[in-house]
Order: sequence, then structure tokens, then C-alpha cells
Amino acid sequence: SDMQRVLNPAQEEANNYANLAQATRRISMDVKRVSQDSKRPGRTASDMGTPGGPSKLHDHEEGHDHDEHDEDEEPFVPSHGITSAEAAELLEKWGRNELTEHKKPMWLIVFELLTGPMPVMLWIAIVIEGIIGNYADLGILLFIQLINAAISFYETTKAGNAVAALKSSLKAKGTVKRDGKW
Repeated sequence: SDMQRVLNPAQEEANNYANLAQATRRISMDVKRVSQDSKRPGRTASDMGTPGGPSKLHDHEEGHDHDEHDEDEEPFVPSHGITSAEAAELLEKWGRNELTEHKKPMWLIVFELLTGPMPVMLWIAIVIEGIIGNYADLGILLFIQLINAAISFYETTKAGNAVAALKSSLKAKGTVKRDGKW
């Protein structure tokens, strides 16, 4: 038996693919069944395997075949949303449902660009060149440092502007159900 496994790895790989295909078909059937069940009137979310409710997704694996319209299933009850009073109470308790924006000042961006690990090594080299009196190399290193910071600043602010443009193009409103009405 061990010898057959060693001699026929292609067959073992084919079996693995077959098992994967079978599992994929099972999952697809489960998703289709849950999708169909959720459209049936008289079903609740807890009936469809959500946390806190019984899960019936894998009953077919245990040998339990269920008719699509089982008599013992509870009806699906859609949500009626929350009342305006509940919304006001939640707003008072938790605040608005939004992320706070933390925008860095430009001076902080420049400072971080000039004090990172590589720029610090360049500053040290610039100081050493100044101490030994090699002003030509000091000028070259200072030029490299400032050009690098300028290019990095440009790229950083360009990326920030792109994110801001994307953010402004997003839809800022959502539809909710209040007092039973959309």
C-alpha cells in the first residue's frame, strides 16, 4: 500500500483534485440553497445559519435530506429598522458613524523626511565632511539630501492628494430604514 502511494503520486494528486471539486460543489449547493431560502417568505436570519441560530448548511453531509419547503422552519421576518428615537439615542451614546481624519501638517512631513534612518546617515556624513574641511563632498551630500527630501515630499503629497480626491468622490450618504420607512 505504501509502495503504491510512492509509485503513483499522480493518482494521489488526482484524488486531491476530485475531493476539492466535490467540496466546491457542496459549498456551491449550500450557497444556492441559503440564497433560495432567504428569498422565501417566513424565514428569519437565525434559521439560515447565522450566529445564534441553528446552521443547516451541512445537514446533507450527515445524511439528512431536507425538502426546500420544510414545515418546521420559522418564517423569515424582515427587519423594520430602528425608530428615530432609538437612532437619536445611539447617536448621543456613540456619536456619528464616521472615521476621524488625521491630516499631517506639511512641516511634519518634511521633518520626517529629513530625520529618517538614511537621511540621518547623510547628515552625519555631511557633518564629518564639514569637520575635515572637504567642502566639495559636503556640498554634494547636502544637495543629495535636499533633492531626496524634495522628491519624497512631492511624491508623498501627490499620494495624499490622490487619496483625498478618491475620498471626495465616494458617496457619503446611505439609505436606512427609520420608523418602518426607507
